[in-house]
Amino acid sequence: MPEREVSAALEPVHLADQRLGLGRLPCFAGGPGSLDRLRQDLRLSSEVDTVEDTSVANEEPRAGRLVLGPGFKSCGVEPPRGLVGAEGIGAIAGFMKQLGLGRPTGIDLHGEAAGVLPSPEWKMKRFRRPEQQRWYPGETISIGIGQGYNAYTPIQLAQGMATVAANGAMYRPRVVAHVENARTRERQSFEPELVQQVPLHKEYVEFVKRAMAGVNKEGTGARAFARAEYTSGGKTGTAQVIAMKQNEKYDEKKIDERHRDHSLYIAFAPLENPIIAMLVIVENGGFGARAAAPIARTVLDYYLLGKLPAALQAAEQEVDDDRESD
Repeated sequence: MPEREVSAALEPVHLADQRLGLGRLPCFAGGPGSLDRLRQDLRLSSEVDTVEDTSVANEEPRAGRLVLGPGFKSCGVEPPRGLVGAEGIGAIAGFMKQLGLGRPTGIDLHGEAAGVLPSPEWKMKRFRRPEQQRWYPGETISIGIGQGYNAYTPIQLAQGMATVAANGAMYRPRVVAHVENARTRERQSFEPELVQQVPLHKEYVEFVKRAMAGVNKEGTGARAFARAEYTSGGKTGTAQVIAMKQNEKYDEKKIDERHRDHSLYIAFAPLENPIIAMLVIVENGGFGARAAAPIARTVLDYYLLGKLPAALQAAEQEVDDDRESD
């Protein structure tokens, strides 16, 4: 992997520090589910007395349970009561931390950033002035839809996706599979390392997986995964690099390429028995379905089916033809 790509994978995706050039973790709008909302929904669905959630279809609010409905498909939904304010952000941050966000994954590469998992405690340490240290209710709403102070690395997002796909089993990501002694040929292999088992309710995890499969069947990933020979789950994302003024419309044709939105896509496959999870990010690639999702489709096609992209197939055929002519 080129050094630049490794560096980008270890940097946090954040809006506040434009020097990183990686934008922010966005509000993934459109289609069933969204990356940050998926994790929130897992948290809200884990019957706890400390959170009061509202259900859909005009049902009465019930403590400790969230009935996922049409609002699951959009970021522009009213947050459940009991999740706004310092108490709510504590519940959110406590659960999100279990999925590996806001802390190093322990990958075998130098320079991994911890990212930022916002909480009242984090804000107290981050800022100096009392008015900056205070946690405001509106900040919880922003955090709940993936905006605000969220700053996660692509590797953290990929690990989180893999954890959900594996029903809560979190493994440490690795680049090196084995090390071989050049003289003795003795090989040291590195087996998968289970970091922790995150307690998740199976019924809610399955709901989230099916919702993500819906993204590739009828949502924003449908075009990229049309006629796929397997069922996969995914979610597109579009991350801002620069902030827009009030009432200002985004037009990428009028913006320098380095300031255009980043394209993100998170995926796992196959749906029935996941064996691969990933996060694709294309810097300044625009809408997630346009740049990142097709790349994920190419990777999954090769990993699951052994299919090469048409361009690579043509290149291999040219090589074979050259060999035959020699």
